[in-house]
Amino acid sequence: MKKYLMTGLAAIALAATTASCSKNEDLYNSNAEIDQQKQAYSDAFKAKYGTIASNHTWGFDKVRTRTRAADTDAKLWAGKSEYEGIVIPKPINQGGNPNEAAEVIAEFSKVRREPSPINLNFTDFFVQQVYKGVASYSSWKKQDGTVQTGIVGSNQMDQLACGPNHDHIRNFNYGDYSGGKYDQVWTGALSGPNLNTDKVYQDDQMMLMVGSSTSQFSFHNSWSEPQHWYDHNYYILEWKGSYYVGFDFESESNETQQVGKGYLKGDKFVDRDYIFNDWIVKITPAYPVNEPDKVVKETGRIICEDLGTVDDFDFNDIVFDATIYTDGTCDITILSAGGTLDVTVAGEDIHSHTGTMNTNCNYVLPTKTGYARLIDIPIVVSKKNNAGEVVSYELAATAGAAPQKICVPKSYKWCVERTNIEEAHPQFTNWVNKNDIDTWATNYVVGKVIE
Repeated sequence: MKKYLMTGLAAIALAATTASCSKNEDLYNSNAEIDQQKQAYSDAFKAKYGTIASNHTWGFDKVRTRTRAADTDAKLWAGKSEYEGIVIPKPINQGGNPNEAAEVIAEFSKVRREPSPINLNFTDFFVQQVYKGVASYSSWKKQDGTVQTGIVGSNQMDQLACGPNHDHIRNFNYGDYSGGKYDQVWTGALSGPNLNTDKVYQDDQMMLMVGSSTSQFSFHNSWSEPQHWYDHNYYILEWKGSYYVGFDFESESNETQQVGKGYLKGDKFVDRDYIFNDWIVKITPAYPVNEPDKVVKETGRIICEDLGTVDDFDFNDIVFDATIYTDGTCDITILSAGGTLDVTVAGEDIHSHTGTMNTNCNYVLPTKTGYARLIDIPIVVSKKNNAGEVVSYELAATAGAAPQKICVPKSYKWCVERTNIEEAHPQFTNWVNKNDIDTWATNYVVGKVIE
């Protein structure tokens, strides 16, 4: 926003303080104005938003990393800031191929007795429902000589799992996706100002697995005797650049009786047909946006106040996206330069490229190195003090103190001119006070943010 001069009592207090300091050149501190300005900013922030939660680290402790354990519940991951930047797959048949499901089902309806030639090595990935099989089977003869018919294999496959530890892919049960309304994927957008009623959902039928494994896939058969996981009844197919996993139903029974040259087996024994269409799912690696070949360490959007005034808090003076990779590199894109004070980000002068009071820009900085975390990226503001000297200060996000910079998800929409942050994001004040609302940054009021 416009950042001209401090106003009101804060400016008067600052002028009096610096004038007093300047009377004695031996005691003059060229940074005294900055110290006073920071204090005035802090006082104004607390007066406006109330008590700051003592454990507040302003979002920098919630950036998405690649070291989490498996997260297998859509109700928990959808819309979470730590997963921001991951590309959400399109629903089946909506990703460019309207015949996707039909084509994949046809491929999996062929007999395949050889092991799949494809091995996947993903730790973070989406699982999407493609097809619940309808094939029915007959059991082998029971000891009384009768058989059961009409056994639909997918109805007996009560759980889907991945990896050697059988990580249960939640909401995938009995050959289908069983999630309900509240398991849908929130896109981060709202159709109105109410976070509880105005969320815009994507038709998902999917789960995000984080820190898991695609080294194997399994289904659990609660109908067999004994119940157990079937770890080898799957086939991985690559079709038009995407990966799919099909399952072949089988059921076992311990009841056996030798009769002549063969066996009459228990009533729950169903043999394999090596057609992997009893349950089909799609596997999509969870890569960051536009960065499929680099491993993300931290990624987020940084919003800043340059302390040019203390009577408005729009946090659009500097807004930039940053991604730090495990190879030590860092990509930064400036999105807003709404302030007027000179500022550098990662050592790069910003306004020389974006101009001032520009809240809708897209300036990509040269690739940087040397930053282990997003909070380490320096944002330095410069101005002249009353003595005409150029003084500089780095914006900080100190736990429990008024924030000069905040880390938010990349879906965050920053404030338009002359709009305080709590007007555009109604849950901001509550977040400041309690630090327990991860969704405040993606809850916005239409017309009060840059879209």
